[in-house]
Amino acid sequence: MGDGSQINILEDHWIPGSHNLKVLTPRESNLLSKIEDLIDPTTGNWDENLVKGLFWEVDANRILHIPLVQGREDVVAWHHTQNGYFSVGSAYHVQWLHKFRASNAHQQAGGTGEEQVWSKLWNLNIPAKIKIFGWKVLHGLIPCRGILANRHIENISSCPACHEGCEDIKHLLFGCNQASTIWRILGVSEEIQKAMRADRSGSGVVVEIIKSST
Repeated sequence: MGDGSQINILEDHWIPGSHNLKVLTPRESNLLSKIEDLIDPTTGNWDENLVKGLFWEVDANRILHIPLVQGREDVVAWHHTQNGYFSVGSAYHVQWLHKFRASNAHQQAGGTGEEQVWSKLWNLNIPAKIKIFGWKVLHGLIPCRGILANRHIENISSCPACHEGCEDIKHLLFGCNQASTIWRILGVSEEIQKAMRADRSGSGVVVEIIKSST
């Protein structure tokens, strides 16, 4: 948030804490269009009386807690990183969170949710490097050929081990015949197959495995 001259009050995404980053207050008789109209030109601070008079309490409280930077234009920022810069990794993270929450929306209150999965992963009695690898899998950060091809980094997406199918996370860890052989030798093929039936994505299969681990 800078001088507020380029941000539309009702149309743009600028409210921290709102589910869609937009104001919840309906338009009604509000004729103001830009954020700069809500700023006191004398003090450079929010016009508190105006804000409270135009918006619902929840919006007003959120707006008044947004810091203003005088003498600077508004800038576009990526809400899902602390520095405001977009990255492919953060986009995959957001996509995974969206998918994970959607797939668990049907669960009853008190069921295993996202926070429990992360907590369970970090508390597993396994080497730290395996936990970090699991974290990367859940964030879609494994540089499989299929992922690299989608990012236009590679032009070959087939699995280099079995040459059958696209090498995505699910194929790499569970679908490749070499991976299947390893799971069979370890005696956990049935558990893997059960997890694969519960979710079609590689990260989703890993979530099921974490949830069922002891």
